[in-house]
Amino acid sequence: MEKKAGFLKRAIGFFIHPLGGKGKREEPVEEIPVPNVPPERPKRQLWGREFSLVDEGLAEDQVVAFVEGLMAKCRGLEEQQRHFLSLGSLTERAAIEADRAAAGIKSRAKAEAEAEAARIIADANERVQQMIAEAKRNAQEASREEVQNILQTALRKAAIVEMQAKQQAQMFLLRSRDAIEGDLREEVKEAYYRLLSSLHNVLGEGNRIELEWKNKTSELRKRDTFELEGYEAVRSALSAEIARTSPLVSGEFETGVEMAGWMGKTGEGG
Repeated sequence: MEKKAGFLKRAIGFFIHPLGGKGKREEPVEEIPVPNVPPERPKRQLWGREFSLVDEGLAEDQVVAFVEGLMAKCRGLEEQQRHFLSLGSLTERAAIEADRAAAGIKSRAKAEAEAEAARIIADANERVQQMIAEAKRNAQEASREEVQNILQTALRKAAIVEMQAKQQAQMFLLRSRDAIEGDLREEVKEAYYRLLSSLHNVLGEGNRIELEWKNKTSELRKRDTFELEGYEAVRSALSAEIARTSPLVSGEFETGVEMAGWMGKTGEGG
């Protein structure tokens, strides 16, 4: 027993002092504290995302209703934004189409106004020339009193032709004014009054020509022959004065007018 007890003491001493009690004593190893990890809590997946469930958390049904309301508002705002963008695109396209339509109306109005004015002037010129030619033929075959009557009749007919041409031009302008749209209305209205002013100028020139005809009649009374001399110069002056309205009509109507609806009526009335 004593031998066994001594053996155990030596064995214990060997493990405690592996160098047999000689040398530096080994320091004890410091233990590292293990962190206190809380247990993993259960989770709930909402809206594609995981949320941890806590003991003191909010009521799930209330949170869900609130967040779903926010998401619905967000979707509504996105839809409104797309709608506004679509409206903006439509407005832009409508503005482009309006500009294109205005350009087309302006082009058609100019062409139709020029054609109508040219027709009125051509008809007036033709009728005046016919009356002058007829007056010349009748004057060569008539007596002195008849020459005066012929000239007065020719003057009255020329005045009637001139008045008819002006009335047709005025009706043309009135119908044009009634056909305009939007901001073109005031511009065409202004052009109408400018053209009326030019027609008044033509009327004054017609009065001057009438006075020249009267003077010509007085000269014919003093002559032995009754040939209607100088009628070419008078005809040219009247034709030039009437033709002078053509560029005025085409120039005044640089603004657009939609006339397709009444151009046919003008032809029937003329």
